[in-house]
Formats: sequence, C-alpha cells, structure tokens
Amino acid sequence: MRIIFILLLMTLMAFSLKAQKTPDEIISSFFKTYENRPDDAVRSLIASKWIDENSIEQLISKLWDGLLMVTYYGYEKISEKEISESYKIYYYLVKYERQPVRFIFNFYKPQSEWLVYSFSFDESFNEK
Repeated sequence: MRIIFILLLMTLMAFSLKAQKTPDEIISSFFKTYENRPDDAVRSLIASKWIDENSIEQLISKLWDGLLMVTYYGYEKISEKEISESYKIYYYLVKYERQPVRFIFNFYKPQSEWLVYSFSFDESFNEK
C-alpha cells in the first residue's frame, strides 16, 4: 500500500511539473529554435486559437522586411517587469551584425498556466 501511494504521488508531481512552464522556460525554448529557424520560433511562440495563420505570417514578414538583419549573434536579457502575479513583461536585446533589435514578450497567467499574451519587436532602447 505504501509503495502504491509513493508511486501515485510521484506520478502526480511529474504531471504538475510538466504542465507548468515559466515565462523564462518559454523564452529559452523560443531562442533555442530562433537560432536556426526563426520563422518556426515565432510561429510556435504566438500560435493559439485566437490568432489566425495569416496574422502570424504578416508578423514574420514585418520582422524580416522592416529590419536590417544579416547574421544573428545571440540575445541578452535587458530586464523584466512584474506588473502583478499574473502579468509579466520581458525585454531582450537580439544581436545582429548590422543592428540590435528589442524583443518584448508579455505573459499572462489567467489561472495556472502562463500564456504568451503578446510579442513585439522594435529598434528602440530608450524606454522599457
């Protein structure tokens, strides 16, 4: 009986740990994919039942058309802002050969799971 209880407890812990992804984990996964497949990284980051495929493609097109990006050199965290326990904003510097780009990730946790609420990018580093 004791072994069954321990196995059940371990199974429940594994499911709860697997289900919860923090914003840091989501961003880390995004940049891992972004390094070799940036379009796929953006698609997987913002894919949801509320955003149609055409809007995602327009965002990807704007990312490549509007910025002078040549060779990607990595990223650095600029800052994060906790608006509340359920809303956080993360700012990253994305390094390219010709210019830096600021990526802004907004996360919202309506109940128990963090969601990407919005993703944007620009060349402004004057304000957070």
